[in-house]
Amino acid sequence: QAQIISSVKLNRPVRYWVYTPSGYENMENLPGIYVADGQEYKEKGMGSMTVVLDNLIAGQIINPLVAVFVDPVHPTTNVNQRVELFLNNQAYADFFAEELVPAIDAAYKTDKLAQNRAILGTSYGGNNAAYFGYQVPGTFKLVAPQSPAFNSNIMELYQLAESLQLNKVFITTGVINDTE
Repeated sequence: QAQIISSVKLNRPVRYWVYTPSGYENMENLPGIYVADGQEYKEKGMGSMTVVLDNLIAGQIINPLVAVFVDPVHPTTNVNQRVELFLNNQAYADFFAEELVPAIDAAYKTDKLAQNRAILGTSYGGNNAAYFGYQVPGTFKLVAPQSPAFNSNIMELYQLAESLQLNKVFITTGVINDTE
């Protein structure tokens, strides 16, 4: 079920969905993954990520976790703001670090350590994930850009950084020459 958080940092409401694994009521300190373009990742016929997570957890391939699917579409105007939000937007990074993640940590049985929290996104969402790893590593130490569209200076920021303070970056691409 969709939830709404009213963001001071973005001056607008943000819609999101939370996935909890089977048996959640008997679990504690679950790692978390936050998903840009979450409205697509969670949908059957698109990412079907909730089904994938259920299967991976049931097969004991991954440990149980909490997933937060965040929608860049403004819930009142239905305008998709992914370009504005996903291309090195400091206010969006601050929204996650200072508003959304603390709200999730307060409401769900999540592990509150950044090394057990991931950010994932594809295309511009992949740029967003990489930017969060650079800009708010105290919130996300696990970064997973999928076929990222680096239409910003994110590569330059990573190259110039003295230390990225990340535990892991996992980049995937879809087809040959995708995200060269």
